[in-house]
Amino acid sequence: GLILDNVSVTAVPEPETYALMLAGLGLMGFMVRRRVR
Repeated sequence: GLILDNVSVTAVPEPETYALMLAGLGLMGFMVRRRVR
């Protein structure tokens, strides 16, 4: 049961997961650009 649940969650992430990932990547990219300049 747990294995199937994990696979389903990994295969279809929740919108919140996408939002957090996009926010984290955006913040990291912003900080990197700031450091380069």
